[in-house]
Amino acid sequence: MTHTRHSIFFSSPCLTLRHPCGSAKASALPHHNTDFIPYEALSSVMIHTPIAGFSTIIFHAYGREIRVHGFLQCDVREMKRLVEES
Repeated sequence: MTHTRHSIFFSSPCLTLRHPCGSAKASALPHHNTDFIPYEALSSVMIHTPIAGFSTIIFHAYGREIRVHGFLQCDVREMKRLVEES
């Protein structure tokens, strides 16, 4: 089973989302796509926190939806708070 690793970085000018792409079999080096989203471009931030399992944070920006899954419930709540305060 392959695990993917998503990273979200909060900096002063923007939110940086780094997500894996491609497959580990294609290359020895990991491939990543990175999105830089200014906070003012975010139209909404939502979270999905199921009773069991990992939580998802959902960003809406530039007319598209970006879902990032695999966080603890307390982490997505803190991320949403950080975005809303920025």
